[in-house]
This record gives sequence, C-alpha cells and structure tokens, in this order.
Amino acid sequence: MKTKLLTLGSLLFSFSVYSAEDLNPDTPDPGDHSKVSNMFEATYGIKGVGDENLNHLQLAIQQSGQFDNGHYFLGKAEIKADEVIKNSQGDTDFEVTEFRARYFQLAQFDSERFPVAGISLDYIERGMQDDVTERMFALGAVTRTVTPLENWLLFPYVMAVYAQNDDNYLYPGFADKNGWGVQFNVLNTFYLNKNGANFQLNPYFTSLDFGGDLGTVNSLLVEYSLQSPISDNKKHWLQFTYNQYFSDANTTTFEHNRDDAELLLTYNYFF
Repeated sequence: MKTKLLTLGSLLFSFSVYSAEDLNPDTPDPGDHSKVSNMFEATYGIKGVGDENLNHLQLAIQQSGQFDNGHYFLGKAEIKADEVIKNSQGDTDFEVTEFRARYFQLAQFDSERFPVAGISLDYIERGMQDDVTERMFALGAVTRTVTPLENWLLFPYVMAVYAQNDDNYLYPGFADKNGWGVQFNVLNTFYLNKNGANFQLNPYFTSLDFGGDLGTVNSLLVEYSLQSPISDNKKHWLQFTYNQYFSDANTTTFEHNRDDAELLLTYNYFF
C-alpha cells in the first residue's frame, strides 16, 4: 500500500531573484507567482516504471496573483486518470482516480532569514478508486528560507493531515474510519540560467496513523524534476519528473518501493 503524499512541487517557485533580466512585466514565469496569471497543465507519464508500466494522465488549471493588501495567492484544481489493474490476470481499465483542489496564500515579512511565509489548504478526493483512503484534508504552513546561493530557493513546509478511510477497509481490527498525521517537506529549486530553466529536488515525508492493525504508516517521496521554457515568449514550458517512493507499510523496515517509480512529462501553457 502506498499512502497519498501531498506534493507541492513547482507551485512554490515564488519570489525568485534569479529570473531573466530582459523579461517584460507581461512575460509568463512559473518562478514568479506575484504576477496574475492563468495556466493550463497537461501531464502524461508511466507509473511502475520498469515493472507494470501503467499509463497516467493529469489535467490542471491554475491561477496566481496578488491581492490589494500585498498578499500573494495561488489556486489550482486538477484531475487524474490512471490505467488500473482490475484482476489477477492483469487486465486493466483507464479510469479517473483522483480530484484535487489547492489554495495558497503568502505574505512578505521584514525578516532577513524568513522573508516569505503563509498557509495552504488542500483537498483530495479519491473515493472513485479502491484504496484505504477515500479523501484527505490538510492545513499547512510554509516559509521561504534565505540560502547562501542566489539561484537556490528553499521552502520548509509542514502540514497537518486528516484522512477519511473507505468503509470496505474497516473490517474489525484493520483500520479506523479516520486517520490523522503530519507531513514535512523540504522544497529545493535551483535555477540553472537566467532563462528560467531549473532543477528541483523535493523530499516529502508523511506519517499517517490509520489505527487498527495497519497503525502508523511512514512514507517518503523524493521528486526530481527539470523544467525549461520552450518558446521565446515564455508561454510554453516542459517539465520532466522522476519520482521514487519509500514506506514501511506492511513491513517492519523502511523500504524502497521500486515498483511504484514514476516518470512524468508535463506541458504548461500560460494564457
């Protein structure tokens, strides 16, 4: 079993000081959410790389900008569909597996070490698939930490997580109806040039108590990605992502789940 990790990833490229010097104010930049912008996102990928090699599709819409009081905001809604194994013979169906909505609000502070901080709200609906958790709610706090390198953005991030579990998994002693936990993330973005190209290394650690025999499950997702504009006007971007998963679900040790590895290609269009 793999618990759902509340990834933040490229949503928090905010407030970069390493953007292109020649960009005009209307040029799209995923690294600057202080601009009011609309974005469409499409992702195709493979789950279980080198093992099951199942197809994955994700579509999203995002808007970010700034309120009159100077606070920054970002909202994103996305829907995911996956090729799912239906029986022991290996037959598969392609079906919707998740809907997600996220909202972030951040403000600038007069602090040399933590110049930006804010809150996040996250809702995930997974009731359309066969899994322990049907839906999750999370409330988080995030801050930007000043780093010694101009091209390195660092965002420590913590979330309180509440999960509602599927009634089909509530047979005596296995799990409770409600689960509680926390997630700790350290988001790292390294800008590679003044064109906006960047590399991300983002570990996400989650500890979620399901109750019953299942108990507390600890999970780690390590996300590696490379993103770059593919047009002169910076309206079109591509991102390559590779994800690795680790957990102690149904084991006594923390193990690398090699059959859960993901390889993703994401296209972003700003309009």
